[in-house]
Amino acid sequence: MDDKSINDRTDSAKMFDKKVCVLVDMDGVLCDFDAGFLQRFRQMHPDLPFIPLDERNSVYVEEQYMEMFGASVDARSIVEEKDFFLNLPKIEGALKGMLSLAGRDDVNLFICTSPLRKFENCVLEKYRWVSNNLGKKFTEKIILTRDKSVVNGHFLIDDKPDISQQGSQVARWKHLLFTTHHNRHVIPENGQIKLSGWNDPVLHTVIDEKVKEINSYDAVS
Repeated sequence: MDDKSINDRTDSAKMFDKKVCVLVDMDGVLCDFDAGFLQRFRQMHPDLPFIPLDERNSVYVEEQYMEMFGASVDARSIVEEKDFFLNLPKIEGALKGMLSLAGRDDVNLFICTSPLRKFENCVLEKYRWVSNNLGKKFTEKIILTRDKSVVNGHFLIDDKPDISQQGSQVARWKHLLFTTHHNRHVIPENGQIKLSGWNDPVLHTVIDEKVKEINSYDAVS
């Protein structure tokens, strides 16, 4: 590699460091996991009672159905079946919100999502969902990991209230708790900031504040 290439890469890295890195979860933030599950459950079990979306109260939908039906209904098999992730509906405002973030010169945007342990359908369908609903260019920004604490960033937009305590190390990002069906009752704690949805102006406000903070570091140095 010649000196010019090295210098170009160095300049590019410096510009990258000056941007705010925003990580965005998929299920419950971009795609409506709960709504997709409910639709499929009612198709498969039209005669059984179900949990309305406004009565969802736990992160993992299968756990709540387990409490209702015990082992008589295998709710987990629904999320593992072919085309489940592919057919999930979009969260309201998700496309506009992602395009708004991607259009900012001061933001590096990534999709950070956890695949199922039984990943045979899930992984490919997540890529296809992003391509179909957000655009193919966003597939180049996908990070797949079971442990989000190992991913560096300034902010993680995620619907799991305890996501920052689930990893193998102390997370370096600030958790923006995205409001969805199961966490409407949750009060932010441990420095979390709760977003009411993609139209919440708090999202761009906290990014603007981080941009000013980064620029202030540059001015001092």
